[in-house]
Amino acid sequence: MNAKTFGRLVPLVSGILAVAAAGCIRVSTDAQASRPIVVPKAYNARDLGEWATPLPALGVRPGFFSESEFERIPAATLYRSYPAYHPDREPPGYWEWLQKQPPKPLLDVSELRTQSDWIAAGKIVFRELYRAGPGSTADLVPLARSRDALARAGVETMPDGTLPLLWVVTPDGVEPKMKTCQSCHTRYLDDGTALDGAPANHGGAGVQRLIALRDAAPERSTAQRRAQAYQGCRSGAPWLKDDHCSAINSMTSEELSQLEVENRYGLAILPRGGDQIFPVKTLDLNGVRDRKYLNHTATHLNRDVGDIMRYALNVECCSSGMFGSYRLRPNPPRFRYPDDVLFALASYIYSLQPPPSPYRNNPLAVDGRKVFERAGCGHCHTPPLYTNNKLTPAQGFVPPADHPYHDDIMPDSVGTDPGRATQTSVATGFYRVPSLRGVWYRGLFGHSGDVASLEEWFDPARLRDDFVPSGFKGVKPTRAVRGHEYGLTLPAAEKRALIAFLKTL
Repeated sequence: MNAKTFGRLVPLVSGILAVAAAGCIRVSTDAQASRPIVVPKAYNARDLGEWATPLPALGVRPGFFSESEFERIPAATLYRSYPAYHPDREPPGYWEWLQKQPPKPLLDVSELRTQSDWIAAGKIVFRELYRAGPGSTADLVPLARSRDALARAGVETMPDGTLPLLWVVTPDGVEPKMKTCQSCHTRYLDDGTALDGAPANHGGAGVQRLIALRDAAPERSTAQRRAQAYQGCRSGAPWLKDDHCSAINSMTSEELSQLEVENRYGLAILPRGGDQIFPVKTLDLNGVRDRKYLNHTATHLNRDVGDIMRYALNVECCSSGMFGSYRLRPNPPRFRYPDDVLFALASYIYSLQPPPSPYRNNPLAVDGRKVFERAGCGHCHTPPLYTNNKLTPAQGFVPPADHPYHDDIMPDSVGTDPGRATQTSVATGFYRVPSLRGVWYRGLFGHSGDVASLEEWFDPARLRDDFVPSGFKGVKPTRAVRGHEYGLTLPAAEKRALIAFLKTL
């Protein structure tokens, strides 16, 4: 394929994507379509005031920058980006075509008039947004185009031949940049389809690995690795008296390597928000519009599209690190994302819904629905959302009577590992009841992704201390995955039927 052919294909593909994105929303009336779309201000004192959930250990909500402090953070200038391919998978003429592309703004607000326009633009933002900020990465181009360098750096190639980085056409030339949304929230299904919003099962830190290769960082000793891992773990929530991170100080080199790998289990499990001992599973964004709380531990309310804008800021660039009298971030961020980019992104995310299940025609599902209803699963996983949007207290946590979410707190704990909900910076004391829609493609179960299949989740063997988790293993290669014992004692036939039904959702 030559450069001229690429020049013809790209606008066509972009148009197809825009039409597809527009098809994801409800049909609007003429009156609705004529209403002007007002971009909300993501960072404002009114909406931030009661957005975050209080931390039990401190008795306060996490804090935020003031509006004036936030507005002094430079807004990033963002450009269109393009897929980066492995040298053996790059279409002929692609690199030459890319060199001829002029810098284009990631978003042209003048062309966005309707909700459909913003959603279509948000799809582009979701797939093309990159980690911005000062500094050039142009010197990484030769490494990103070298099969030998990619192999030495351990950069994974995706099923479609792309790499976990993007080519960004800037006024100074083409540069490789780190993916943001797409890196953690794009899953490749068995047929090769890329599913936006779902927890990633491929990828990794492409640009960071190339930087490490370029800088040829000296190999660290086991003691240095322990110290760095411990500091990273402990600094996440220094107000906690229980030093669960101390387990790192006696780990062997092999155990440290395993922990480092596991905390990037296909980007489906990350220490972000949690820590190396209690990481957090990447959320499925499909259907997020219908969820009342964000994050596994319900760290933030999900009231409208503005809350998704704020959450994206919190994750990607602009968390204040303010927890009561603790300031975990000594300096302000180097950049922030503009509100129009965030609004487009959040509008697209709000349009995402789980795709139809390929298991819908399994005849066992009919009996499985009856098992689901008879076992009372719908009490927590209430149809049609398959969640009641309530909060279950973590084991050992007793919520105060005047908790602001009192009406949503269930009386019982399901007994899952309380670590994330009580011993991290996302420790609210709760786990939110997850939706079961889309469980057929998510691949990891439990708050930390301990097990990798529904069959394993319903296997009572996971309660034993000699159990070997197929997902996140943590500091112990064998350990029990306790909690949520519903369904474990069902007869084998009923269990198979229940799993068949769940896979249809």
